Amino acid sequence: MRAAMLIGPLVDEYEVVVPWSLLKAKGVEVDIFSFEKEKPVKGKRGVELELLPNKSFEELSSEEYDIAVIPGGFAPDKVRRDPNVKRFVKEMVERGKLVISICHGGWVLVSAGVAKGRRLTGSAGIWDDLRNAGAEVVDAPVVVDGNVISVRTWRDFPDFVKVLDEVLGK
Repeated sequence: MRAAMLIGPLVDEYEVVVPWSLLKAKGVEVDIFSFEKEKPVKGKRGVELELLPNKSFEELSSEEYDIAVIPGGFAPDKVRRDPNVKRFVKEMVERGKLVISICHGGWVLVSAGVAKGRRLTGSAGIWDDLRNAGAEVVDAPVVVDGNVISVRTWRDFPDFVKVLDEVLGK
């Protein structure tokens, strides 16, 4: 299995490193996509990530990946503006592939046009945006709606680990 992680400047560092580690532990090959490959990305806490993007958004292909991971922080506000990201996320959802949205990652779901009619969670700061896009907001640590998993914040990772174990198998 292959996963595409979509990151940008001011991403939440925890929301990159923890899912990356969990997926790698399950034998998933993880590619990190950003605006530029091989260029360090600085997170919202000021930490420059050691996990360098090895792909650019122009290289996104829903045919090549089984999982999309959208970490939060403030990065999704920039990431969601890239037409390649919007196309990729929309295609992943439509093809029934797993899409994981963490915290502010829901902004990408909104911009990709896939939030409408879904049950989603995320940071309370984007709940109005999710509702305005037609989603039903659920105040829960993790919400699974078909092939879309949304996580409220990194503080809910213990619940996310259990759900990921169920979805991917232990």
